[in-house]
Amino acid sequence: MDSVKKEIGMATSDPQARAKRPTAAFVLMLIGGILILVVGLLVVAAGYLLPTLVNFLINSTNVTANVPPAVSKNLSAIAQLVNGQLLNMTPSSLATLQNGIYTSGLIGTVSGIMVVLMAIMVRKAKERKNVHLFSVVALIFSIVSYFGGGGVIVGMILAFIGGILGVLYKG
Repeated sequence: MDSVKKEIGMATSDPQARAKRPTAAFVLMLIGGILILVVGLLVVAAGYLLPTLVNFLINSTNVTANVPPAVSKNLSAIAQLVNGQLLNMTPSSLATLQNGIYTSGLIGTVSGIMVVLMAIMVRKAKERKNVHLFSVVALIFSIVSYFGGGGVIVGMILAFIGGILGVLYKG
């Protein structure tokens, strides 16, 4: 455990050196980056599962078999709505939709990874100019993450605030 603390810069006996670190920026960027990453991965998974879901809804004759009546009414309405929309889609437009979902998920995943890496680099940075540089990169990727879901927007906002705190860091 001490080696982990030493690796991320927490194993210092000097309380003033510990207080001078941009901890709030690190924590906000880390949490925001993790949220962005998780949502990005979920969007990629949704893109992967889209053809399976479409085939199930289009080809199923009775989606309400073996479910309670209250649930079956809702499932039936959803299936009719989806079937009505998806039956009008050509295979190429469905592929285009899937590619758009993949691209969005990839943007979110890469943005999340970069924000998490920048948070770690902010924590490990010894000089103020490096903290500022890593914070600016995290700010850029938090804005880009909007196109990948932005970690349900909360992750994007947390990473953005953390990036601003890192840029304003005076250490």
